[in-house]
Amino acid sequence: MIRASDRAASTSTSTSRARGVGRWLAVALLGVAVPAWGQVPPAVSAPVAGRPAAPVRKKALTLGELEAAVAELRAQVDAGTVGAADAAAARAAVGELEARVATLAADTAALQRAGATSADVRGVVDGLSARVSALESALSELRVLVALPPTPVAGAAAEAGAGGGGGPAAAGGIPMADEALNGNDVIFLASANGRIGMSLRGFMQLRYALDYAAAPDSAIVASGFSLQRARLIWSGFTWQRQLRVRLNAELAGSAVGLRDGFVEYQRAPALWLRGGQFKVPLSRQNLVSKESMLFVDRALAMDSSPLRDIGVSAGGALAGGKLAYQVGAFNGAGTGRGNDNIDLRYVGRVAVAPLGPVPRNEGDLKHTPGRLLEVAVAGMYDLTPTGDLDGDGKLDDIDGDGRVDNSAVYAVGASLVARRRGASIEAEYLGRREQEGAGRGTRTLHAWYVQGSYHTRWGWMLGTRMGVAEPSPVGLSQAARTVLPDQRWEVSLLAGWAKAGHAVRVQGEFTTLVEQLQGTPDRKVHRGLVQVQIGY
Repeated sequence: MIRASDRAASTSTSTSRARGVGRWLAVALLGVAVPAWGQVPPAVSAPVAGRPAAPVRKKALTLGELEAAVAELRAQVDAGTVGAADAAAARAAVGELEARVATLAADTAALQRAGATSADVRGVVDGLSARVSALESALSELRVLVALPPTPVAGAAAEAGAGGGGGPAAAGGIPMADEALNGNDVIFLASANGRIGMSLRGFMQLRYALDYAAAPDSAIVASGFSLQRARLIWSGFTWQRQLRVRLNAELAGSAVGLRDGFVEYQRAPALWLRGGQFKVPLSRQNLVSKESMLFVDRALAMDSSPLRDIGVSAGGALAGGKLAYQVGAFNGAGTGRGNDNIDLRYVGRVAVAPLGPVPRNEGDLKHTPGRLLEVAVAGMYDLTPTGDLDGDGKLDDIDGDGRVDNSAVYAVGASLVARRRGASIEAEYLGRREQEGAGRGTRTLHAWYVQGSYHTRWGWMLGTRMGVAEPSPVGLSQAARTVLPDQRWEVSLLAGWAKAGHAVRVQGEFTTLVEQLQGTPDRKVHRGLVQVQIGY
């Protein structure tokens, strides 16, 4: 605010007098415009013959109303009246919304304290209006997540419950127990009371890739376009959101088929139950959807970690999502396959996030205002078929007891995720101990990767990744084992741009892949690719 002494000093010249008057006018304009940017009276045009009257314009929420609505959401989530998955997702989203509203309030207060030109004030007020509109949109999505009725606004009819549609708040539309918000919109329909509903979303990835083999080959070995993925994901819930169904289908190329298909039941935050085909909870990166990953493909280090399988699982979230666990039993044969022996695969995972739940994605596209940290450990035991080593086209049964010969596989994994203000680090380690029996001995294999990235507030991103993997021969034929490298490693760089969460993304990557096999020269391939992703 301009003091009286400043005004007296400003009368020394006509120029300074004009500047002083301009500042007073700017502050006066700000005092009127900022508190009332969303309170323009409804404009009602006089009826014209043959033309209907103009519709009444719905008023936007003021800053005070936004703060009150967010506080109401916080109270609803803290009261524990939403499900475990919903609570974990909602806490993270409400915290981010609170930070955005606080930043808006601070910017408004700063403008009211400082002098500015009339043009500056007009530009800032326009920017504040846009930010309020964006916050209202986020607020509407959160209300769907926690099933809160919207705040009545003067001049507009109050809307009831979560019915009729609108943007859902969870990745995949219907919140599932192991998912968090990623900011993407989906098609969402729900009953008026919010007890049953469904959503539909999907994404498509178009890629161009070129592989160039280094010396001694020194030649292009692959080049072309591909429709890498085209996914369609349907989710539904009933029984007051306690019973949920998910179907995830791949429609691109030779990989056409069902990816996920399961039913999930959740009554309390600490426990949910699931049955069907879904992701095995061993590797964190494998649990991340391909649309929400940092790089376009998973790290080589995770090739020996199972991805999807058919089985049952139980999990839960405690302490507001800061502690999460999942255990399960699976066929052990992989996607879309029945059990290839009589034994099952057993997996368990525990994740600790002391600063609050970490969204199930990679990078920090949302530019987290505070710090996020997650540390997880996992383990697996599996008796899996050793493979076809005699070349007869069948899994081996050396002892002739009519049962497939198995190898005992023990695996341990650990992961780390840290994020703050656009910067992110993700790392994982996977160790395997394999006992093939029948005099074949025991081996220990190691794999790891670490990747870092930075996202700007405008959607631009940079990233790098390095990883090493020792491939497993278990389950392979003798012919495949002879050409299996002892070690693979990769170094990758990326640059790209993303908008609306991961709904629109364009990125380019350069990767060097090296395979090391005893007795032969290392095979090195350089890969460049560009990928465009569109989701809804």
